[in-house]
Amino acid sequence: MRNIWLSVLVVGLSLAFLYHFSLIWIYGRYSAGEPNLIIRTVETAGLVLALVFGLASWVHAVRCWRQT
Repeated sequence: MRNIWLSVLVVGLSLAFLYHFSLIWIYGRYSAGEPNLIIRTVETAGLVLALVFGLASWVHAVRCWRQT
């Protein structure tokens, strides 16, 4: 059960950060904008990877939990 909540936390944080980064991509800036394209790309890719990791961990944890 602990892994399920940890996965939900990772997914939630990733979505929150991706929301802010999507605003940076749309408007080119935000209250904490990143003008450097390379850094912005790496940060966005890292957050997408964290989201994928969180979703995969959540699915795995739920499957394992349902089998017990």
